[in-house]
Amino acid sequence: MAKREIMRYDGDKVPSLNLSFSVGLGGHNDKGDVMLLQAMFNLIALGTNNITSVLGVRSKSELPDLTGTLDSNTIFTIIAFQHRWLHQLYPPKSGWIFPADYKKELPATVGPERRQQMFMLHQLAQEAAARLNEADYTTFLPQEFPELKPYVKN
Repeated sequence: MAKREIMRYDGDKVPSLNLSFSVGLGGHNDKGDVMLLQAMFNLIALGTNNITSVLGVRSKSELPDLTGTLDSNTIFTIIAFQHRWLHQLYPPKSGWIFPADYKKELPATVGPERRQQMFMLHQLAQEAAARLNEADYTTFLPQEFPELKPYVKN
């Protein structure tokens, strides 16, 4: 089940959404976790003019539907996202996204440090929500995709 967490980011406490278990090829693939990724990918696409430059997919038709099932479009979008951000993501394992470790302070700058994949998705989702005039993606996401609500633990 996906969960709400507070991350420490650049000296601030910031609301975030996180996976409980890994999602992808060989992952645990909990329905709520898979649906969270599917919703985040769709929100990022909704708030972005050029989804290729952000998610690595060519069109919105390649995005997964919100089913909570790890299907071919979900796997494709995970891999496309990872390849797009390959040099900035940690761990660089293709086809698999792990829960973020929000217990440590996360830096604000990219620099030479790699970012956790869920943290990168958090940043992209927050930027997309801002472009849609929403202050917080963690509250907007379940409103925009109501099928996600039962699968997010507070």
